[in-house]
Amino acid sequence: ALGAPKQELLIHKYYRRAGKGVFIGVGGSFDVLSGRKKRAPAFFIRHNLEWLYRIASEPKRLKRFWDSNVKFLFELRKEKNGNRR
Repeated sequence: ALGAPKQELLIHKYYRRAGKGVFIGVGGSFDVLSGRKKRAPAFFIRHNLEWLYRIASEPKRLKRFWDSNVKFLFELRKEKNGNRR
C-alpha cells in the first residue's frame, strides 16, 4: 500500500511485464484496517464522498489530489479525442 500516485505509477510500470494477473491499488485501506486512521462518516460513504472527507481532514492531500486528477482528466480527454502518442 503505497498510496496515490505511487501505487498507480508502480502498477503502470509493471502490469505489462507481469503478463497476467491483477493489480489492485488499495490506497489507504490498510491504514483504516489497522486503526491508524478512521473511516469517513457514514454520510460520506453513502454518497461516495470519502475522498472529500480525506481532503477536508488532511488538507496536505489537496495539492497531490489536484495535480494527479487534473493530469488524469487531461489524459482522458486526449484519449477520447484520439490524440494518442
